[in-house]
Amino acid sequence: MLGLDLSAWMQAVTLSPRAGAQRSAAIVDPAPGQRRALLRSYGANLEQQEFGEDQYAAFGSAFELALAARVAGRLPEFAGRGQLLDASVHEQLQGTAQPTGVRQVLHHWALLMDQDLTGWLPLGQAQRSAAQLPVASAAAEVVDQALGSPLVRVQGQRLQFRHEWYTQFLTADALVWRCTAAQELAGELRQPHRRDLAAWAVPLHSDPGTVRDLLRELPDEEFLIGALYGRLGPVADQVALAEGRRCLEEAVTVMAASQVVCESDFMYMVVPDKSSSRYEQAVFHAVGATASDGRLLEPLAQLMRQTDEAFRRGANHGAAGYRHAVPALIAAALADGVRESSERLPACRITHAARLAWSRRSRHQPATAAKLSQWGRPWRPETSA
Repeated sequence: MLGLDLSAWMQAVTLSPRAGAQRSAAIVDPAPGQRRALLRSYGANLEQQEFGEDQYAAFGSAFELALAARVAGRLPEFAGRGQLLDASVHEQLQGTAQPTGVRQVLHHWALLMDQDLTGWLPLGQAQRSAAQLPVASAAAEVVDQALGSPLVRVQGQRLQFRHEWYTQFLTADALVWRCTAAQELAGELRQPHRRDLAAWAVPLHSDPGTVRDLLRELPDEEFLIGALYGRLGPVADQVALAEGRRCLEEAVTVMAASQVVCESDFMYMVVPDKSSSRYEQAVFHAVGATASDGRLLEPLAQLMRQTDEAFRRGANHGAAGYRHAVPALIAAALADGVRESSERLPACRITHAARLAWSRRSRHQPATAAKLSQWGRPWRPETSA
C-alpha cells in the first residue's frame, strides 16, 4: 500500500442518527478546485496529456484522488486510463484480507450488470449470487469485504459501483481473466453492448503478440486511432505503430507495380485493382487520422512518391490540362496544413494531393521526406474522454 497523509485534506462530515442509535458519516467529495490542488500536491502533472484531469474522473474522495495521483507517477510513459484504474484498484484492494477473492466477487457483480444491461444490482441478489462463488465457499467473509470495498456503494438496497468506469473496467478485467486466448476475448468484446470495453481490456495485456492479435480481431478505426495516440498504453502504441508501418510498406510495394488511371479530375482507379481487408482499411484510416504526428512520415512519403508515379504511368501524356506541381500540398496534407473540421485526413485528400503533384512542364519532382518533414510537428498523444 502507498502511504498517504491526508491530514491537510480533511473532508466535511455530517453525522446523522440511524436506527439502533447507530450513526454514519456522509463524506463530502472535494470541489473541482480542491480536486486540482489535491492532485497537484501528490505529484499529478495535469498538463501531461495522458494524465490530464479528465483521467481522474472515476476518483471521488480525497483518498482516492491522492492514491491515483501517486499511482500515476509510477506508471510507464504514455500509460492510459486503463492502466491507471488497474493500478488504483490493485492498491485499494490491498487493504482487504483477501484482495484476489474480493476482486473475483467484484468481477462477478460487474458481469451480472453487463448481462442485465444495467448499472446496479438488488443488494439481496448480489449477496446471494456472490455467496455461491467458489472463493466465497472457501472464505465466507470475502463477500462482506467486497461490500465494504471503496469501489462499491449501497443505496436503498441497490448495489452499484462508485463510477461507471469501475463497472466497465471490472467487466473487461473479468473477461481478460476468463478468456484464455486473444480470439476468445475478441469474440466477447465484439458483442454490440461491449463495444467500449476493448479500450479497457487491451491495456491489461503486456504481451505484444496478444495485443497485435486483439487489434487484428477488432478492426475498428476509432480503436486503432486511440492506440496510435497512446490512449491504450505503451504496448498497444508500439504494436499499432508497427502495424501501420507494415501496411504502408505493403501498399508501397503494390503501388510500385500499379498505375492510376484518371477518368476525370476527381475520378480515378488503380490498375490492377487490389482489395484491402477490413483491418487494413481501418489501419489506413487510423494512419491518415494521425499522420500529422510524424512518426510514420518516411513510409507515408514513400507511398506518396509511388502513388504519384502510378498516376504518371496511367496518365495520357498527350492530353491537356496537367496540374502545376504542388509538392507542398502533399506535405500540408500529411502535416497539418490541410485540415477538416473533424481533424481527419481522408485517403482521398492524400491521393488527390499526389495527383496535383505532377509537373506541367519541367521534370517531375516528387516531394521527398526531407521536404515533408518541414511541415512536421513533434508527436503528442491526445486526451481521451
